[in-house]
Amino acid sequence: MTTPPLLAVVLLWFVIATAFIIWRWLAGRGVGLVVSIILGLSGIHWIAATLYLLPWYQNFDRDLVNTGLWVAFQGLCAFCLGAVMASRVRAVEAVEDRHAVRSVESFGWAYIIVGIIMYAFLWPRVGRIASLGALVAAGSSYIVLGICLRCWRADGPRQVRWVGASALLPMVTILTQGYLSYGLAALAAVAAFTAELIKSRTKLLLAGLAISYVTMSFYVTYMRDRTEIRDVVWSGAAANRRIDLVGGSVQNFEWFDPRNEYHLERIDDRLNQDFFVGMAVDRLRRGLVPYGNGETVKEAFMAVLPRALWPDKGVIAGSSDIVSRFTGMRFVEGTSVGVGLVMEMFVNFGAPGVWLGFALFGALLMLIDERARLCLEHGDATRFAVWYLPGSALLQLCGGSLVDATASAGAGVVSVLLVNAILMTVPIRRSRLPAESGVRAQRERIV
Repeated sequence: MTTPPLLAVVLLWFVIATAFIIWRWLAGRGVGLVVSIILGLSGIHWIAATLYLLPWYQNFDRDLVNTGLWVAFQGLCAFCLGAVMASRVRAVEAVEDRHAVRSVESFGWAYIIVGIIMYAFLWPRVGRIASLGALVAAGSSYIVLGICLRCWRADGPRQVRWVGASALLPMVTILTQGYLSYGLAALAAVAAFTAELIKSRTKLLLAGLAISYVTMSFYVTYMRDRTEIRDVVWSGAAANRRIDLVGGSVQNFEWFDPRNEYHLERIDDRLNQDFFVGMAVDRLRRGLVPYGNGETVKEAFMAVLPRALWPDKGVIAGSSDIVSRFTGMRFVEGTSVGVGLVMEMFVNFGAPGVWLGFALFGALLMLIDERARLCLEHGDATRFAVWYLPGSALLQLCGGSLVDATASAGAGVVSVLLVNAILMTVPIRRSRLPAESGVRAQRERIV
């Protein structure tokens, strides 16, 4: 099949993604998970591809970038189609009981505290222990979960303060791990959740543009100093040394300039997933490497089983080896290169796999997204957590592997059930939903 021109695919992507986000926002029945996927896919497939429309910029092979974007666009369409078909947009009366609102807010603080304990104290000590490490790895996700609950019934100024507080998460992950992506993903999840609550189109558009530009500027600044920052963090330097280095980087902040080729290269080198997809597609079509025929999908199902029960299951987290195998590229040891669901589906089953895989993923995430929102409408914070935490783990599929996502989602289910069981024994201010809430739930109707 002939690949359309790059400009056409870029414009089509923008139209489809924008239309879907507007439809989802107008429905107001989610918690930001499906929107996060659209934004995530756009971040690693669409943004870098648009750079190749600039007459003054050229880096990777444009034809391969175009091929990769076209395959990713098909995945985007399939995801939107599956999500729309699975959506059961309900008109539901939210529980207005004051005790239920206080309960949600109280559990928000509880989850934030649990997340801090896991991330700052447990993960450094037990993170490398099989299975146990997987359970506490969700620490940052609990922080995001708690912030979302705090934003749920907050007024506009308090929501802004909480989103502002979550903007510190990228700084935390840089200082503790040397990675920006984890913190940005957490910030994006909070922003997507809050956007579902904002009804003013003007405010949402202006906030989105401002956040996007600041984030892009922060990214190119971080990429300028990334090597030095990681050398300091990974060497175990003292906290003050890390803070001084990152602080110096922020003081020399660079605002993103589309005419600055260094800025464009920093974005293209790390956010261009299309080039890898294009290389894999080209090699598969020329017969230089055989299709995976579901090999990594089988491993994804195996990854759900805890290593404590199956120490020799042979499934390893990470995806650089998959990228190397199908693109023929070799990467420096320690380099993190995500395969992403687009490439993983194509290298296993070709274009039909991309369509089917993304359609099923869209339907599954829409189910999780709407069930989580329904729990919030009924004032049930713990059930919301049961849906939201594993759902947020699946967001890794934008740029990560199926193995990583399914393992994290499985561990997330176990983790949140254990945490909820503990929290239910703590004297947190919990509410008994009013009797009429059951009647309200029965009045749900499909619109």
